[in-house]
Amino acid sequence: MKRSITPPFLLGLLFLCFQIFPQRLISLAPGITEIIFKLGSGNRLVGVTKFCDYPKEARHINKIGGFIDLNIEEIISLKPDIIFHYPEHYEKIKIFNKKVKLISLEHKSLKDLYRSIETIAVALNKKEKGNQTVKTIKNKLYKISLKTKGIKKKVLIIISRDPFHLRNMIIIGKGDYLNEILKYSGGINCYKGKLNYPTVSIESVINMNPDIIIEFIYFLKKSSSRDIIKQWNKFNNISAVLNKKIFVVKDQFWLRPGPRVTLISEKLFDIINKKEKH
Repeated sequence: MKRSITPPFLLGLLFLCFQIFPQRLISLAPGITEIIFKLGSGNRLVGVTKFCDYPKEARHINKIGGFIDLNIEEIISLKPDIIFHYPEHYEKIKIFNKKVKLISLEHKSLKDLYRSIETIAVALNKKEKGNQTVKTIKNKLYKISLKTKGIKKKVLIIISRDPFHLRNMIIIGKGDYLNEILKYSGGINCYKGKLNYPTVSIESVINMNPDIIIEFIYFLKKSSSRDIIKQWNKFNNISAVLNKKIFVVKDQFWLRPGPRVTLISEKLFDIINKKEKH
């Protein structure tokens, strides 16, 4: 004789499933969003930031504000089970601490990225997929590094500055994952100090004398690639300027610690290995 399943039992089972397999996720950073999609759980996202535009499916998910300017009312209305965030977000979202699982993820180094992938994977019951994703990233970076033997180019990476003048230049220092990826790609950070994101002057750049300069145009919205390169032309006492090795990066994902770090490494390798123009 078949036993009927009572409604209370069903409710209890559904509750248990939602605890083990959280269905409603919010991501507060593009890199986190990319990791969740990479793990095959993008369909569980109910809220992302306005900067989360990759993969293309992320563009159609409810937007809950920017990196810091979060729409708390919108987050409440989405009734998330988990909010994945960076430490910088905590003060804004700590009001959810008792009702929503808050998972904080560091995002400075490659080690932070690997740990973030593993942490998200465990939370979403995707541990094996997470471990495989980390392994794949490490293997790809290692293979790229094998091609860089003998390559030791001094590189300066500028992530922000005055759009019309070569001043207030914020560069990649020692504590950022881009500094680590640079090493895999055959480059050496020409900055030798201890700061993670120092602000330098043109005099400091002349003194560092990089072989290659990479600028992010994303923060220089009113400037074109031609404008940026033109600003450097009068400083031909810098090796990168003399040899026409100024490169402008338009893709935002370079500044997103996520699964596409291997693509960044490949692009850096291509830049470092471009033949000099005379």
